Amino acid sequence: MSSIIPVGPYHPALHEPLLIKLYVEGELVVDVDIRFGHVHRGIEWLGERRTWIQVPYLAERICGICGDVHRRTYIAGVEKLLDIEPPPRAQYIRTIMLELERIHSHLLIIAALYHAMSFDAWFMQIMAIREKVMDLCEMISGNRKHYAMSVIGGVRRDIPDELKPKILKVIQEVRDYTRKVIIPVMESDKTYLARTRGVSVISYGDALKYHLAGPTLRGSGVYSDVRYDEPYEVYPEVEWEVVTHPDGDNWARMYVRAVEVLVSCDIIEQCVKKMPSGDIIHPKAKPWLRLPPRVPEGEVLSRSEAPRGEVVHYIRSAGGDRPDRWRVRVPTYANFGGIKPLLVGTHVADVPISYTTIDPCLSCTNRFEIIDVKTGKSKILTETEMKLLSRKYTKYLRDGVNKKILNI
Repeated sequence: MSSIIPVGPYHPALHEPLLIKLYVEGELVVDVDIRFGHVHRGIEWLGERRTWIQVPYLAERICGICGDVHRRTYIAGVEKLLDIEPPPRAQYIRTIMLELERIHSHLLIIAALYHAMSFDAWFMQIMAIREKVMDLCEMISGNRKHYAMSVIGGVRRDIPDELKPKILKVIQEVRDYTRKVIIPVMESDKTYLARTRGVSVISYGDALKYHLAGPTLRGSGVYSDVRYDEPYEVYPEVEWEVVTHPDGDNWARMYVRAVEVLVSCDIIEQCVKKMPSGDIIHPKAKPWLRLPPRVPEGEVLSRSEAPRGEVVHYIRSAGGDRPDRWRVRVPTYANFGGIKPLLVGTHVADVPISYTTIDPCLSCTNRFEIIDVKTGKSKILTETEMKLLSRKYTKYLRDGVNKKILNI
């Protein structure tokens, strides 16, 4: 007979609300029941009430780690509707920022995995090298995070020539550390290998079946990357390879990320050396830095490869100065489908480690549905129903507070 072990919704290994019910026999997980937490911020709803030039600041805050790729994906969709293309120099700068973001995101989750294994010395060392990347982002954009670099038709700030040697120096330090420390530790440390090799295997077939994304997908041997499948910015103009590994276990998913750090270093180095001179914003787009454009009626699907995987933004315009509809699909939403095959057959002690290898972000998903506990039926609320429920709940809270104050 199996026992139930709840992991979450508050747990040292979980940084956001999530309940994973583990059905275990002894130390072995035989089944999993997942209850996703809800971090409601209403970003899409807010975006539909903001102008085209205000929405990018919301898009960038969908995720605290990979915000730049959301901003770029949204803006690229708007540019398609406006039928304009940013200048070549702006595309090079965008690519550099996207790859810097990929580097610090991958380093963060690799460090987090060592922390989950109680290797805090490795955690601190990796975070120290990541800090240099964050400093570099601040030198370029003025911010460590939420760079606000991409704007409709180009970028907000240029990269001056005097900053290029600093970029190349930091990139070389990251490359050397990854080659000489991170990857060798992954390949030789006995404890690390014992906790990752052959643990939580997701097969090639299951990765396709559950529509996984990013390094989680490529760690099962699937050759898929939006930068290659549907090239954007200057990815077709630089030399790079899609990183995959056939094993599909914890080790493979993290190894893919480590090698992708090296690939990102190569892409940035090429961009810095090949960057052409010229404008950083389309002449037609300069007035839009202050006044929002009126975007022609239409709809578009914009895609990018975030550090965690494919990001999709659906944008619809009714011909006004703001989106008529904005919908975002993040990679974590896709990767959550793989949690069950990830954990079933795993030992209880390895659950936090296996969960970490998909690099989850619950705040990014921002989805929920109402479930009737008596019938088990679920329902997605409409916008009108959400408003009515919100007003009803607000009134309930207000009346309850008033009664408490009056000692009723």
